[in-house]
Amino acid sequence: MTYIGIDVSKQKFDCLWVRDLSKGKVKTKVFLNLHQDFPGLLDWLIKQTNEDIDNLHVYVKAISIYHEPLAYWLHNVGVTVY
Repeated sequence: MTYIGIDVSKQKFDCLWVRDLSKGKVKTKVFLNLHQDFPGLLDWLIKQTNEDIDNLHVYVKAISIYHEPLAYWLHNVGVTVY
């Protein structure tokens, strides 16, 4: 399983995947918080982690309501969302 953190704001969301905890290696990426960009996030996650969708676990930092469209979209495609 792979765990990813996403900090969502009105205009963008910042992603962080810890590739190797023991070595402190991380991958980060920023996406616009637009529905048409959500598939790009999923493509990036799959490409970076080499995981199937059902092995992705995303922790969304919720501020106001800006996280909701992304969280619902990820859940609907099979990603586990916290």
